[in-house]
Amino acid sequence: MFDLFKNISDLYTSPHELAAIWLNHPVATNEGKTVRIAPGMQLQIENDRISLNAETFNKVIVTCYGTLHDQFKIKVRDIESGIESIIAL
Repeated sequence: MFDLFKNISDLYTSPHELAAIWLNHPVATNEGKTVRIAPGMQLQIENDRISLNAETFNKVIVTCYGTLHDQFKIKVRDIESGIESIIAL
């Protein structure tokens, strides 16, 4: 029984890979404006901030991380250089 509670607690306290992240405000992606971002989507990111109104994109989302309610981060790859970085949301 302890393992069950520990596993549930981990979902809220330890960051894991997520299928998508839901944001409080819509952002511009290659798929249009959305509050849901997921791997494969393209974003315009400058100074570690996602553009709300971009028409061109410089990063693609590789992986989403977080707990079930916070600590959200995305690993992105620069479209031109291929360099990967992690952005805290």
